Amino acid sequence: MLQQHVEVNYLSPPDFTQTPLIAAVLSRNVDIVKLLLSSETVRVDVNLSSSNGDTALSVCVKQCLSSPSPELLTIAALLLRAKSNRYVCTGGNSSTSSVVDLVHYFQISPPNSNRNSLNIKTNESNHFGEEDENSPTSFDIKLEICALIEFDPQKHKIYELARERNMKGVKSLLMQGVDVNLYCPNKKYTALIAAVYNKDYNMIELLLQSADIYSLTDCSCIEVWFMDAGGDTPNTSNVPDTSALTYEDKSQKLTSDVKRKKNSIDLDMQGKGSMTALHYASQLGETKIVGRLLSAGIAYQNLSLPSFMN
Repeated sequence: MLQQHVEVNYLSPPDFTQTPLIAAVLSRNVDIVKLLLSSETVRVDVNLSSSNGDTALSVCVKQCLSSPSPELLTIAALLLRAKSNRYVCTGGNSSTSSVVDLVHYFQISPPNSNRNSLNIKTNESNHFGEEDENSPTSFDIKLEICALIEFDPQKHKIYELARERNMKGVKSLLMQGVDVNLYCPNKKYTALIAAVYNKDYNMIELLLQSADIYSLTDCSCIEVWFMDAGGDTPNTSNVPDTSALTYEDKSQKLTSDVKRKKNSIDLDMQGKGSMTALHYASQLGETKIVGRLLSAGIAYQNLSLPSFMN
């Protein structure tokens, strides 16, 4: 149906409070939200307000603060990646609150601001030998959606948050699709280099999971099982170019089963003096970090000697 240019921004009568996107948010259906946002043949207006002044994002945040779920957290990240406006006023004539105001009004005192409140499920255990977090509680999810709204990629840099040991901020930016390999042009470092320099094991592990976190909010490769006329495979012609969010293998010696993933961390990015994260870990004498970087697939065969070993 999306291929036939159906009206996706239609507000349902008689009260005009729901678009298909808002309906998908209310049903907490991540797959339908991804499908609506992924189409290039029709444009979903993510900032369209209903008759009561709510957008899909404000509905999602309100729902999550009242009845939190991991699905709503993922949907919020999807909407933010689709350029939902967190600053637009919502609520009609009865309120002038933005989505940012909604989370500010939700005044809570987190028991541990450094807690990794969102348990990202991956195929890897914690390679530093530390215990995994328990499944997130309702309170954790409320904190996490507040962080998603608070950390605006236009105002926060992932490498600065990593340097400040701000796990919540880095995780929020990764959920919103921020490139994990962003580079500070002045001080010449990445988020990974900052984490290694800080000997921040939890931050390093989080950054190494960047591709898995990104995949939670990736709409580009969703399989649409409505075939093109005469076709027998899903239509994948609308998959956008994501080369800017991937890294190139720098060594032909990497094993053939290592696949390129969107927003994978580039372990060979260089900082000052052409030093990589592995150089800094070696210089600091951090055996665990060196082992973790090597196990993550770094092409160490082609690395030059760090400056302190010359």
